[in-house]
Amino acid sequence: MQGDFVGRTIHYILERQCRSGGFCFYRLEEPNGADTYFALATLHLLGKKIDDSRTLQFLKNAQASDGSYHNPYQAYYAFKGLKYLGSRPRHDPRPYLRDQLQHFTAKNSTLETALKRLDYLTDLCKELNIVIPPRPLENIVDFIMGCRNEDGGFGKPASTLLSSAYATRILKRLATSTDSSGVLKFLKSCENSVHGFLNVPDMAPSFLEHIHAGLTISRLLEYLPRHLDACYQFIVGCQDPNGGFARISHGLPSLADTFLAIHSLTILDALGETFHLS
Repeated sequence: MQGDFVGRTIHYILERQCRSGGFCFYRLEEPNGADTYFALATLHLLGKKIDDSRTLQFLKNAQASDGSYHNPYQAYYAFKGLKYLGSRPRHDPRPYLRDQLQHFTAKNSTLETALKRLDYLTDLCKELNIVIPPRPLENIVDFIMGCRNEDGGFGKPASTLLSSAYATRILKRLATSTDSSGVLKFLKSCENSVHGFLNVPDMAPSFLEHIHAGLTISRLLEYLPRHLDACYQFIVGCQDPNGGFARISHGLPSLADTFLAIHSLTILDALGETFHLS
């Protein structure tokens, strides 16, 4: 990734920086944790360093004085964002994260929401060297394996690439000894010569998050997708003239989708290096 392609993306992101700190994809003075994290993460992937004391304070202020956050998502966005700025939270977040793990429930959540929450929580545990106690660990693994289907994928009522990506990433992170051949079989069934990947086999259209999910699983399982060029063309086709990326060609760009696009291209580069593609 280089040249005008990168420059336009960086310009898109920096234009959405708020004067008071943080980022907002619709360019109002209304910063939020998600946009701020996705902006900083994407700039990091593109090699663009940013030194912004206002954004640093915005992220620090997301934490309460007892070390807690409004929800696990805000904890993730704030902690990760601060890391990209070379800083840490004011207060130790580990008691809050341990409590979240202890009381994890998928009640009143969609499956993908529950899996995303677990993905964020387990990632933060790894970052902070938190050892998950046996009972919560067992509950997490049981919950994820309860989402596994005969086709090898994960999801309810049917397997999806998105749910499978979350589940595979969590299980890999927890070093859980599970057979990966099933999810690989499901991944292959989602490959598509036009889009690269589909969220569900034989069900088009596809969106950027589905391409990202397919590439994420491919990298985790060290699998070379059959339609790398289709993946690449889909991703670059989602870039708007303003430099940002949308879920699909001619869609509305966002900082979240811009991160998915750039991260997907990074994975494509990594797969190319792994399999020594010229």
